[in-house]
Amino acid sequence: MPIADVLARYALEHGPELKGNGPATLGYCIKALVPFWEGLRVSDITEPTCRAYVTHRAGTGAAASADRR
Repeated sequence: MPIADVLARYALEHGPELKGNGPATLGYCIKALVPFWEGLRVSDITEPTCRAYVTHRAGTGAAASADRR
């Protein structure tokens, strides 16, 4: 299953039930994930690809600890 599909399904199912700024935060998080993970499948989520994602995000000014989560 494509990761982008999983993220979209998660947003549709859980976004509406989030309170306060939760939906916006969820959207921000998904927006950060998609450029790297789009086109990959759930089976592609491995330790090496997760480390590559953190490296990919390093130049954006985002906190590495948040990217690792």
